[in-house]
Amino acid sequence: EMSGDPSARKVTMITFGGGYDVRSIKLKEQGVIDQAFELDLPQVVESKAKMFATRRFRKRAQRLHGSDDVDRWLPTFYKVDLNELDGVEDAIDDILVRLRQEEKHHHTVVIVFEAVMIYLNEGIPTALLQVISDKMRRASTGDTNIKIDAALCFADRLENIPGGDKEIADEEFVKNGWELT
Repeated sequence: EMSGDPSARKVTMITFGGGYDVRSIKLKEQGVIDQAFELDLPQVVESKAKMFATRRFRKRAQRLHGSDDVDRWLPTFYKVDLNELDGVEDAIDDILVRLRQEEKHHHTVVIVFEAVMIYLNEGIPTALLQVISDKMRRASTGDTNIKIDAALCFADRLENIPGGDKEIADEEFVKNGWELT
């Protein structure tokens, strides 16, 4: 839920393991989000960059926006192996620094996990949820003049929830700093 003056708020999407999904570009073009960041494996980021450099994407930008400047619609990419928590933490810290430097000081950050958790090492999905929750909470407290509301869009399965039991899922998310609504 996004309440308050929308002109005072900036919506940011952070996608973990987005692969070749172009959702962030479409949402940015439609004005649903203001900016996007994607964390993925180096080889995926490099391959995706090549895809965006193709004539097809330039023609699409020209057709939709009257300019072949695809770059203004692209997310900011971070080459990160999600199994390496230090790299993930560094990327999140960098994103939070960027948010703090902007004119708008109220941010809604939508965290997206889609079909990536099953590829991560044991224990990493739980650790990722906890790290992200902790960093988002800390970013919005203390001496800072920034307010961050973080929401998790989880279209995946959590490795340690047998049978996808909703009650167990609720407990696992709460344990790692998230509340299901």
